[in-house]
Amino acid sequence: MADILLEKPAAGESYQISSETGSRFVIEFDPASAILLREGDSFVFSFKDGSSIQLTDFYKTYSSDDMPSFARQGVEMTGAQFFEAMHAQDLMPYRGTSSNSAIKGRGHYSEYGNMDLLTGLDRLGGEDTGWADSGFTEDALDAMAAPEDEGSAYPSVSIAAEDTDEGASVLFFTLTLDKPSDGEVTAVVSVGGREYTVIFPAGETTAMLEVPNTFNTEDVYVDPSSVTASVVSVTGAGGSEVGIAEGEAAAQIADTIDDTQVTIEGKDIAEGQDAVFTVTLSNPAQTAATVTVEVLDSATGKTTTYDVSIAAGESSGTLTITKPNAEDVYNDASTLTATLKGIEGGNFEKTTLGEAATIQIADTIDASTVTLSVDQASVVEGTTLTY
Repeated sequence: MADILLEKPAAGESYQISSETGSRFVIEFDPASAILLREGDSFVFSFKDGSSIQLTDFYKTYSSDDMPSFARQGVEMTGAQFFEAMHAQDLMPYRGTSSNSAIKGRGHYSEYGNMDLLTGLDRLGGEDTGWADSGFTEDALDAMAAPEDEGSAYPSVSIAAEDTDEGASVLFFTLTLDKPSDGEVTAVVSVGGREYTVIFPAGETTAMLEVPNTFNTEDVYVDPSSVTASVVSVTGAGGSEVGIAEGEAAAQIADTIDDTQVTIEGKDIAEGQDAVFTVTLSNPAQTAATVTVEVLDSATGKTTTYDVSIAAGESSGTLTITKPNAEDVYNDASTLTATLKGIEGGNFEKTTLGEAATIQIADTIDASTVTLSVDQASVVEGTTLTY
């Protein structure tokens, strides 16, 4: 027996489905929300939003001796039982080729139907008096008209996620059927825009989905995240819908703590030159960073605080001090000692400040000229000459 799935179209859309001998129509909507129609040789489910499902050649393919069966939420009925349950015996195949007929399921009045068919107090008054004599069990009647969220004979598939740390190679999701299935069940799960297929063998109620972790790899930055998996569909071995997809689950990916080293260095100079310190990060800053540096000048004994800026994506910045020891003729070599005091920004998980750096400022050798002179050009013998 071939299953033909009947799903409600979107508003304004119409589906045409060919009728086939020996078929079973699996109804995936509330029949009570549809208007049942005969249009020529087609049997039609029509909805008030303008959508419809047309079973083409229905009245050519089937007869009173060979009608299809119908199923709704796991409850199966013969064709005769279905039309009787819907108070639509007028639309059964053996009724012939009379003018188009219409009746709304569950015995409610339909403004779209022909008035000559809407007879009986049970239809005009909205009373379901015919149901008691229909020959159906209460469970069958409830299954035909109950909304999807009032329970299902189909298994439901739920999903749970396992939290992990960044750098994990795989993310794990566990799918669970709320009841075992007699046949193989296939669930389609969407993770990060990609779909994965999970198979439940017959009788099994749990299955594991492993997804490569390309979402949050090991790094030195503060970037915990989550990855959400959603069950898209649940089908049987033949591709027909046999289950209900329930919800989604998010795997939380936590940071691991990785260190970024902050170091400083400088090159020795001669007096009269600029002093340059270079601050280096062992990893590029993810956001703009500022490193605080204190510099002690041995010549003056004074300590000055500077901020060194490092742009996002960069791993170093420079501090330039203009001519800290000017050119002169004196013996006054000195030092500049830079100490790292802190860092802000960069979005690092952890930072460690390195040791201080010292620049030696050497004297340049400048000559001082000594001259000798006298206070007069000549003197008388025996007198004093002053130099």
